[in-house]
Amino acid sequence: MARTRRALSGLTLCLSLSGAAVTGTIAPAAIAQQDGSPQQLWSDFAHYVLIARPQLAADAAEALLQADPGAILDAVEASEYRSPATLFERASGMDGVSGLALQLQTRIESARLDRSRDEQRIADNIQLLDDGARPYANAVKRLTAAGQYAAPALLDTLRHGDDTLKPFVIRAMVDIGQPLVAPLSAALPDLETVPQGQVIEVLAGIGYPYAAASIKRVLEEPATDPGVKQRAQIALDQLADAARIDTRASAAALYHAVGLNVYRQGTAGQAPVGFDAAKGVGLLWRFGRDIGLVPIEVPASVYADALARDAATTALSMEPQFSPALSMFLASDLRAGNNLGEGETDLSRSADLQPAEFYALLAGPQRLREVLDTAISDADADLALDAIEALSQTASIDALQPLTRALSYPDRRVRFEAAQALAQAMPGGSFDGDSRVVAVLAESVRQGGSPIALVLADDQAARNVLADAASSLGYEPLAGASLADVGSVVVQAAGIDLVLMQGSADAVSAVMEQSRQDYKLAGTPVVAGVGVSDQTQLRGQYPGNPRLTVFTEDPESSSVASAVEAATQKYGGSPISADEAEAFARESLDLLSDIASGSSIYDAGDATPALVEALGDDRPAVAMAAADVLAKLNDPVAQAAIAASAIGGVGEVQLAQLGALADSANRFGNLVSAETGDALLSLVRESDGNLAIAAAQAHGALSLPTQQAVTLILEAK
Repeated sequence: MARTRRALSGLTLCLSLSGAAVTGTIAPAAIAQQDGSPQQLWSDFAHYVLIARPQLAADAAEALLQADPGAILDAVEASEYRSPATLFERASGMDGVSGLALQLQTRIESARLDRSRDEQRIADNIQLLDDGARPYANAVKRLTAAGQYAAPALLDTLRHGDDTLKPFVIRAMVDIGQPLVAPLSAALPDLETVPQGQVIEVLAGIGYPYAAASIKRVLEEPATDPGVKQRAQIALDQLADAARIDTRASAAALYHAVGLNVYRQGTAGQAPVGFDAAKGVGLLWRFGRDIGLVPIEVPASVYADALARDAATTALSMEPQFSPALSMFLASDLRAGNNLGEGETDLSRSADLQPAEFYALLAGPQRLREVLDTAISDADADLALDAIEALSQTASIDALQPLTRALSYPDRRVRFEAAQALAQAMPGGSFDGDSRVVAVLAESVRQGGSPIALVLADDQAARNVLADAASSLGYEPLAGASLADVGSVVVQAAGIDLVLMQGSADAVSAVMEQSRQDYKLAGTPVVAGVGVSDQTQLRGQYPGNPRLTVFTEDPESSSVASAVEAATQKYGGSPISADEAEAFARESLDLLSDIASGSSIYDAGDATPALVEALGDDRPAVAMAAADVLAKLNDPVAQAAIAASAIGGVGEVQLAQLGALADSANRFGNLVSAETGDALLSLVRESDGNLAIAAAQAHGALSLPTQQAVTLILEAK
């Protein structure tokens, strides 16, 4: 009845205020607003929102925002307006009020959250649990709002509190549920006998499979009390029935499963258990009998990795030879180092640990192969580079064999690093994928030059449009009706950076399969314009394949540019800076030079088109190094290319390339045409100083007619 009277009174007040507003009289609430108390300001804000007076509502909100957030929350909780969510929803559609209302709502929620987590408030609510049904329900509601932050006090009550309160605490912990599982699981193995049995009862009641590992750990501990073991077995069986857990698995294996699950959540961008969205941090729990439960705040960027690393460490502490846990430790520890943001600190990582790279090197090739497989499967380029870097420091080709999978990896850095590691190993025998090594080295030499796009379409008009689109995007287009039509061009090209095509789903599938068999195209993204039904077919045929990007068949639209941009972003990796590109090119050229000097597996001649192109590179060091490699190839094309570039060159590059031409001639004799010889003689005639000497050296090395020397002597007389 009292509630009815209040509602009628509120309705009468609302109607009278509305009438006052209509007639122009000053509403009582407007006058009352002048007292400035949070209670009155909140009442004013709610009232003016309800009667749609945005200016007055905004004035009240602005004044209210000056108050302490706790006082605002007190006003809200004491108010007759019991549905602030509905009120804020209405305010969100009011001009001039929506922004202020959002600030107010955020401040109220923050205050409510802070209050729910206040240690004294949590302790007070725990004491109310045995005061009767209604106090129990209210206390559990508030403790549930505190979530995992209530775990330390609840556990402390089980360990040291009043025995009459403990049954109510156990019941409340089960009612609070999942938020308590992680902290209680962290504490369980090290608890005293009585609270250990009670926590097992709680975890069984909650029924969340995350707890299975710690329960199995209690079972495996020889010193565990027999009664507790019996409880643990019953709890584990209950969890197993609900979540299909293999009760035969060791505790180490179950901890590994927990770590693997949270690692995958991190890979998928999901928040693992224990993540505090309000604070933007995750909590990793530690327990000691002297200090109780203690949360360690972990940055969101590495929370999943920290949990996985912690689970792996626990597994290894029980089974040091459990190699999957070691691989998971390496992957999560390396990834955490990559993901940690600037200025962030991961306090969950022990200060006694060596850098992550130390353990990667120490663990050896087998574990690193597993890390690399994980990185490639997850499309984690940074982790792949870490694994490749560690693997490259072993000379065993057997250890490096998994790197062949990385030769077709989407990210260019990963491809380049893998190829360089395999080239440095100089294996004595062939292996699957060895033909890709030189191709990727050649690709890295070309970085910084104009990228090449293979343009494919049956229709000439469509080819022209696609070629124009490729050109406008900075690619050099090589066009044809099909892969077979441009096969000879692909062979001669230094490298193909993109396949841009238009056609049916079957045509796209054919290109995908044919290119996969060609080492020059196996790592090249394919961007295809197809019809809507063909898009469905291709997405079903190549689900999640980063190499294929499709767009609606309309080459004149902007969809081509956006599709190409999407393809290069997801398949080419982040942009490579000019300095980085030159470093890759120079390292690859050094390796190609070593290969050309004597490798029974790799054929540096496969890089000839890229090397010839590099002779004219704007980067002097690249142009000179390319000539040095070509000089080691017994190939007329290589020698002729050096000669042509040297004769038409300038500066230090010209001098170096003339020296390379002389080296080539000394190794393989004269492989150039008579016309080239004449052009070289003209350079000798027209030059002086160092250039004349370098040109003369090349002329002599090519064993061109000595009469030319006599002629020049006599001309100078």
